[in-house]
Amino acid sequence: MAGFEAPNDTTGDADLPILMVTIGQGITVGQDIDEDGKPRRLIEDRTKYKIARKDDIAYNTMRMWQGAVGVSPTDGLVSPAYVVASPRPEVNPNYYTMLFRTAVCKSEIASRSRGIVDDRNRLYWDQFKDIAVPTPSFKEQDRIVAALTEGLKGPIQCHRAALDSIAFLRELRTRLISDVVTGKLDVREAAARLPADDLAGDDPFDDSEAVADGEEDDDSVAESDAEDGDGG
Repeated sequence: MAGFEAPNDTTGDADLPILMVTIGQGITVGQDIDEDGKPRRLIEDRTKYKIARKDDIAYNTMRMWQGAVGVSPTDGLVSPAYVVASPRPEVNPNYYTMLFRTAVCKSEIASRSRGIVDDRNRLYWDQFKDIAVPTPSFKEQDRIVAALTEGLKGPIQCHRAALDSIAFLRELRTRLISDVVTGKLDVREAAARLPADDLAGDDPFDDSEAVADGEEDDDSVAESDAEDGDGG
């Protein structure tokens, strides 16, 4: 990979924030709880995490073929199972992360990933660095990033709004379950207040329209994979 230095395996500095690498959002500053309100399983000794400096790229070795890669927005810590690489001079790391998410590049990444089964394949540095990718001039990289960023503003805003709505609904569901279990909410009283049309109907409930409880969006990557020691 012409645009990046050898991987940075430096660990330590427990004062830095944990960074999450996801398919949908790239790298974001992590939270101590996941999207379901459950505590993330983080490594107790934060000095074991790898340090990612601002503008470094980091990718999830097991999910790189799905696009789990991003540019670090700040100095932080990522899972020791991830790969962190620093961009060389005259390289726009955002250009490369956008490139890595294209169908052609993900197909090449998948072909170089290795594992027992396809869904657990991992892409290590030795395979990653040999991937040949288009390398335009630095100015051209900047122009490509600017054009794509402008064109994606609308879809990104819609995506973020949808994620916010999902997070709110999950929080509401958790709160309602808690209120019912603790007796704060009398479901019989609540049911009695529902309109009659909501309580009666000739058609039985169609199971095909139900979403399985706990079903996850494919755009997210679980950061608590105990096998990888994930936490970021």
